[in-house]
Amino acid sequence: MAERDKAGNAVKLWDSWLVGKPLFGKDVRSMLTVAVVGDLNRNGVLDDAPDTVKDLNGDGRVDAKDLRKLGVTSNITEVPFHITGSAA
Repeated sequence: MAERDKAGNAVKLWDSWLVGKPLFGKDVRSMLTVAVVGDLNRNGVLDDAPDTVKDLNGDGRVDAKDLRKLGVTSNITEVPFHITGSAA
């Protein structure tokens, strides 16, 4: 059964996580920020998320503030995590 939005329209969610090369490093603290980008081009489809979110507010960090400036249609969730170094 398909999920439905508030208007009763069928909703399909596509996401991608490419695993194959290290993105965060080893033995570092990182922050995963998740949100749904809004319909920026107003074609009725939530398909406008960029491949990379840029530092849109120029503060030297890419975070929830940049997502808000980009334009999101969901809550923004930030999850801190730590990638350990070599196995003990």
